[in-house]
Amino acid sequence: LAADTIVELDGDLLGKPLDSCHAVETLKRLSGREHRVLTGVCLLEAGGGRVVSEVEETRVRMKRFTERELEWYVASGEPDDKAGAYALQGLGALFVEGLAGNNTNVIGLPLPVVYRLFERLGCDLLERCRIG
Repeated sequence: LAADTIVELDGDLLGKPLDSCHAVETLKRLSGREHRVLTGVCLLEAGGGRVVSEVEETRVRMKRFTERELEWYVASGEPDDKAGAYALQGLGALFVEGLAGNNTNVIGLPLPVVYRLFERLGCDLLERCRIG
């Protein structure tokens, strides 16, 4: 299983920030706007070699940042290793006004996609992961 996430705004791909100044620039671009979060997921069948993949898209609307919010959030260090310089699963959730699509995609691994890919390979996760 492999996956990677990228943020797209106005045709530009916004990956992980290079430093805190780049994180501020990225967040200023996202401020008050909607962007797309795209995660590619690929699953390779062990032994059989079959490959299935899919790309999930979620639209995210950010609030308009104040300078104080930007400085505080970047100083937290959370944006350092996140595509788009924010983390929905962390402090970045304070600044997300809404989303259309799957929230696990924005966190980095769209679980419904993973489930579908396993099904496409004939692997019944419900059978393999019994509860109790």
